[in-house]
Amino acid sequence: MARDNLHLTLCFLGDVAAPHIATLRSQLDAVEQPAFELQLQTPGYFKRPRIVWLGLKQPEPALARLVTQLNKIVSDVLPGYTNPQNSFIAHVSLFRHAAGIPGCEVPDVIRWPVTDFALVESINQPGAVAYRVLQRWPLA
Repeated sequence: MARDNLHLTLCFLGDVAAPHIATLRSQLDAVEQPAFELQLQTPGYFKRPRIVWLGLKQPEPALARLVTQLNKIVSDVLPGYTNPQNSFIAHVSLFRHAAGIPGCEVPDVIRWPVTDFALVESINQPGAVAYRVLQRWPLA
């Protein structure tokens, strides 16, 4: 993954019509939560779509609260949105099209300060995905 593409998806929305984007933006203005830190240490692998990722060393309650709040807003705004919170695995994708987890050392802990969240558009390009930030919201 390109460094600029490293991220942690909080809610995957899929295709969203422009009027819903405007409503989402205004509703997301109401999110209030303090900043927090994630401790990434645990490697993982999704067989489909063959992604190697790095996940949390331990559950982070502040992240769970943020994801719950965001899913509630998205559920209220997008018709037919299904809250996948029970299957949510906090992770940062590192490699795509991987055959498995490479045999390399994982640092003790990677500390990732979470000071904001963003509404991001995925743009499929030949052989890659690019991300465009539509708006960011700071955490207090």
